[in-house]
Amino acid sequence: QTVFGDTAYSGTANSFALVDYSSTDPEGVISDWLLSDTITLRNGDTVAFYTLSYNSAAYPDNLECRFSTMGTSNNVGTDTVSVGDFSNLLFAINPNFDTVSYPSITSYDTVLAHHTWKKFYGIVGGLSGYTSCRLGFRYFEHDGGFNGLQGTTIGIDSLTVTRGIDTYVNENSMGVGMQLYPNPAKDKINLFFSSKGNYVVNVYNSIGQNVLSFNTEATKTIDISSFAPSLYFVTIVDTKTGYTKSIPFNKQ
Repeated sequence: QTVFGDTAYSGTANSFALVDYSSTDPEGVISDWLLSDTITLRNGDTVAFYTLSYNSAAYPDNLECRFSTMGTSNNVGTDTVSVGDFSNLLFAINPNFDTVSYPSITSYDTVLAHHTWKKFYGIVGGLSGYTSCRLGFRYFEHDGGFNGLQGTTIGIDSLTVTRGIDTYVNENSMGVGMQLYPNPAKDKINLFFSSKGNYVVNVYNSIGQNVLSFNTEATKTIDISSFAPSLYFVTIVDTKTGYTKSIPFNKQ
């Protein structure tokens, strides 16, 4: 697509997926989905892809990477809020709809002959074993469209799924030096980081609504006493490395 100068991350010039603000008009909620083929996933598998925004610095973009454990299902819900069978949030890019978190076109790499696409990835967890799944990429904007204040144009390229090692750690592990406990929890959960950094933390309810957001540099205790008993997802982004991980927990 010429909006990116016909420069895919890899492959032929325009060999990438694209979606933009015109998905609703003139103003409204955008909830567009791109579904993968049916694939077998297990705990420890890494899902990775590259993405780029045309102008998220002016019109914030958002993208969710979800997965369904229902085989060939294409049930993404019946409205712009529900997510159907794709209730498992692997990670989200810019869930707070700010103007700095989604990678935008800033420069052109004359050596590689493409814009500076950025890689994002997450590690699958919470499965009981080998599971027939589909990945779902959701372009989600609360105030999209030509007259809206959110959403511009994004591209997705070079999706890969890499099989994890057999000795995957328990589902509370969030990568090296990151842990969430206890799970289930009643009043509080703890996020443990083995090293100081810059972490963006978001908590989502079971239908993908953001219920809590904050930044932290080190171990943090989260008060969940006011949360309704249900399934929630904590997503952590390490802004230094781009590593993203989401993990479910049960509020009792």
